[in-house]
Amino acid sequence: LNKAVADAQADQEAARAAAAAAIAAMTPVSNEANILAAYKSLQDILDMQNATADEITNATTALTNATTTEKGTRGEAVTAADSAITAAQAGDNANDEGVQEAIENLQNVIDNATSETADADGKVPLTADIEAATQALAQAISDAAAAREDAVTAAQDMMGDTAPVSLEPD
Repeated sequence: LNKAVADAQADQEAARAAAAAAIAAMTPVSNEANILAAYKSLQDILDMQNATADEITNATTALTNATTTEKGTRGEAVTAADSAITAAQAGDNANDEGVQEAIENLQNVIDNATSETADADGKVPLTADIEAATQALAQAISDAAAAREDAVTAAQDMMGDTAPVSLEPD
């Protein structure tokens, strides 16, 4: 009986150590809703003094799986954002003020999400915020392209309006 109790205690201690490691591995996605939910479930079990090793292990596995999935999603979002920034900086509208602001905003969102630092609004950016800032960059590029096209059309119209006298000396 004593051996069974000792084994159970050892199993519980090992499960608690694994749980601590899973909690430490949540960065940089620890503020995502699914991670917070899995963390809360695990913490509730850890707070129960008589939680079994299996209960702790199951909750730890759920947190680890959620963290792994979210880190993959975050990685894809950051890769897409980095590609969008590179394309924008090399594009025809790279010098447009709106595009430059959108690039700077996206870089700040990525940096703050990665370091889990709060933005000006006091919230740590999530993966969805990276995706939204990437979309905002795409919209800024689209807006700049449309404005440029409008300017070209207006210039062509103005040149057309001077047609009969365009070659006259001043």
